[in-house]
Amino acid sequence: MGAQMAETPNPPPPPWPPAGTESEGVFSAHQERWQQQSLEQQLAATREELAAMKQLLDELPGIFERRFAQRMEPLLAHRERLLSETQQLRQELAQLQGPPGPLSLPALPPVQRRQPRLGRALQHAFGLRRSA
Repeated sequence: MGAQMAETPNPPPPPWPPAGTESEGVFSAHQERWQQQSLEQQLAATREELAAMKQLLDELPGIFERRFAQRMEPLLAHRERLLSETQQLRQELAQLQGPPGPLSLPALPPVQRRQPRLGRALQHAFGLRRSA
């Protein structure tokens, strides 16, 4: 009895009579019309779904642009606030420094062209020492 319950039930009989009966031609034509209508309905539903997907695909770049703009809003506001604060600090610094005088730069120490010891030390440190 347990083995019978595990088996799948038989599928329901088709709504049309089996082949070989007297009315086969009538039901066969009806069956073909029904099948064609069913396929046409499936095709129409598939076309509607395809059109909806194409529309969504066309809207996708706009959706991403809006989301990007929403995420950038706080960053742009923060940037504007920082620029404003920077400008204000520069104005305060200019006021504290007073009127600009003649431009004088501090003297720079003389530049040495080569430092052979440093070059050798770097070559040694990086293992670039030439074999003699």
